[in-house]
Amino acid sequence: MENKDYKDTIRSSAWQSIIQRSASFLNMYAITHPSQPNYISMIAGSTLNYRNNDYFSTNELTIIDLLNKAQVSWKSYQENYASLSTTTSPNCNDAMELEKGLYVRRHNPFMFKIDLTNKQLPQFSLYTPNIKNSGHDTDLNYAGNYLQKWLDIHLNNSAFTNGTLLIVTFDEDNNNPDRTNHIAAFMWGIDYLYSEVKISGTFNHYSLLKLLEENWGLGNLGRNDVTASSIMNIWRPTAYSNNTNNDTISTSTPATSTASRNDVTLKISVMASYLFIMIY
Repeated sequence: MENKDYKDTIRSSAWQSIIQRSASFLNMYAITHPSQPNYISMIAGSTLNYRNNDYFSTNELTIIDLLNKAQVSWKSYQENYASLSTTTSPNCNDAMELEKGLYVRRHNPFMFKIDLTNKQLPQFSLYTPNIKNSGHDTDLNYAGNYLQKWLDIHLNNSAFTNGTLLIVTFDEDNNNPDRTNHIAAFMWGIDYLYSEVKISGTFNHYSLLKLLEENWGLGNLGRNDVTASSIMNIWRPTAYSNNTNNDTISTSTPATSTASRNDVTLKISVMASYLFIMIY
């Protein structure tokens, strides 16, 4: 999701149902402004000294290198993206904008219905809504209504939810002088989290990167991911516990689960509106 402040998001009527059915972060922060360095930070553990939304390409080590080395499958899903009409590889479309600006390259740091239908989702997915659905060129009501419909479809699909941790996060706030880049972020995972949980502690985009590293034992990139706050200790530890000893406050009724805090998530879907890594 794009360019919306935490307070504005949690006060929006269009987001109340989303908040109530999720585990939400109280203190999630973006890294910088504008958008693209935040997207880079989520895969590289650093902005790599990029400070704008101009063309970006790098040979630096990223989470993709760690995933490939560990043979963890991954894919980036970008709304309104279209690959080149060629059979050669790679056939990535390097255009800065597509579909009259609905897709923008700066929100793609590295497609979805077919994989889900065929039950072939990779272990790690990065899903980026288009420039309207993310709220960048619209508003919180538009983005909230889009996300609510998206959740209604996918959270009721066992092919998507089984073993999956879904994270939705904004890339940055609206960059007003009186704001601190405090952003809203939410998680869903029927095997790992309760709904209506408020997650305390302070986290940022580097924490999301660290979650991927720790989840699959990938090692690290030797950058800000090393010192980032870990999210791994927030899972509910037993089937009938509210997990109140792990910096969470639950207002929901505990549900039966076979997962423990030591279980490794089978698949992680991070959606960036972008970002990302909303992350949708």
